[in-house]
Amino acid sequence: MSKKMKPYTCTLCEAKCGLEVSVEDNQIVKIAPDKQDVHSRGYMCPKGPSLKELVEDKNRLLHPVKKVEGQWVEISWQQALDETARAIKKIQKKYGKSAMGMYFGNPGGHSTGMVMCSDLLTDVLQTRNRYSASSLDQWPHMFASYHMFGHTLMFTIPDIDRTDLFISLGGNPVTSNGSIMTAPNVKKRLQAIQERGGQVIVIDPRRTKTAEMADKHYFIKPGSDIWLLLAMVNVMFTENRVNEDRLSGIATGLEALKEACRPFSTDLASEKTGIPSEDIRNLALQLADAKSGILTQNRSLASDLRWQHSLALPRHQHYIGPS
Repeated sequence: MSKKMKPYTCTLCEAKCGLEVSVEDNQIVKIAPDKQDVHSRGYMCPKGPSLKELVEDKNRLLHPVKKVEGQWVEISWQQALDETARAIKKIQKKYGKSAMGMYFGNPGGHSTGMVMCSDLLTDVLQTRNRYSASSLDQWPHMFASYHMFGHTLMFTIPDIDRTDLFISLGGNPVTSNGSIMTAPNVKKRLQAIQERGGQVIVIDPRRTKTAEMADKHYFIKPGSDIWLLLAMVNVMFTENRVNEDRLSGIATGLEALKEACRPFSTDLASEKTGIPSEDIRNLALQLADAKSGILTQNRSLASDLRWQHSLALPRHQHYIGPS
């Protein structure tokens, strides 16, 4: 009887938690968190153990199959690849390159091998019809990253372990495990902010798991986040919390941003959001004055692509991005 422990990295989401997979006679016996993993530090969410069920699912395909006379028949990988390639060429020749659609999602999107090869396949197919889990809830942030940093995947990642102020706008990282923030055991990391004297603030119309553990929870009217953000930026400008000399060398359109935000007072934002005017002002100043403040915005709440990253303006190095 052969028993082994194999280290593995979960690919079901961006958290990429380290796992210990106990294997006996080529069968998974147990999946446990890897306490030696420097990233997840002995944490895993319920999705980790579920990998055993996926591997052992009776409906899991271990070989390519083809329907012949109404019955599924096992075929070789070579035959499957050859027939698929011929079918793709035939379809594209008749209907054009974009007659084919491509879709990527979890866990393939977090598999190194898949990521390395998918671009090659995309280049060969030359189709404009490409879909993924990102196209359902993430494109606004990728669009903004492209225009701000030159690449759709150049996300700014918050340093949760060193910040002293964490503001979550419409996000629920305790449940999502941080999502694009790639923060395994995010609840413990947020609690660590509080333990070192910092604050966790949630702005959300719902009382989420993250809101329950937060120091402050501001209820906001759904769909009004843009009014809040513009008013906060306006406060930062009017209260001289923006280091324009520093930003002039790394950003463009600063004057246009200042003028565009000017009409958005805290009183107007209060009317639209339901958050008291003084609280909006205090939020803006607290973020601006924090030594290392973070404001994360839920990736599905991007009301307007032009403004979703605009809080990255105070004199300190701050972060605004997806959670």
